[in-house]
Amino acid sequence: MNWGYKIAIAYTAFVVGILYMVYRTSIEKVDLMDDNYYAKELAFQEQINKMHNVKALGDDIVLSRNNEGVDVKFPEEIQPNMPSGKLVFKCMADQQKDFEVEISPDANGIQRIPMEKFTGKYYMVQGDWMAAGVSYYSEKELFLR
Repeated sequence: MNWGYKIAIAYTAFVVGILYMVYRTSIEKVDLMDDNYYAKELAFQEQINKMHNVKALGDDIVLSRNNEGVDVKFPEEIQPNMPSGKLVFKCMADQQKDFEVEISPDANGIQRIPMEKFTGKYYMVQGDWMAAGVSYYSEKELFLR
């Protein structure tokens, strides 16, 4: 076999490899973090103000896992005025596993989310709530095993 055939075989192998990679990337599922990503970007300053309100509290929501589910503890500073709003749990691996719950903590400022709601392993928890006329927003990572 002379050098011309070797170059042709190498070139053909390269082209087949590139075409295979194009095929693999075209069938790969890629979810955006949010369907309305660009619309939400325009209202981002309001979200920044809500995040500053959380920092002004000096405390943030705390996530803790136990056998029954995940407990979300709200800052003690706002507990006399029970918060209202929603918690959005976004599964980083699969958008189909996202869910949201309305905020309704108990008298201690703790809300339990049952384990049955969690089908993924890694969530971004977005809390958007209001207490005493002040809006708050925070994001936390939640790893489940």
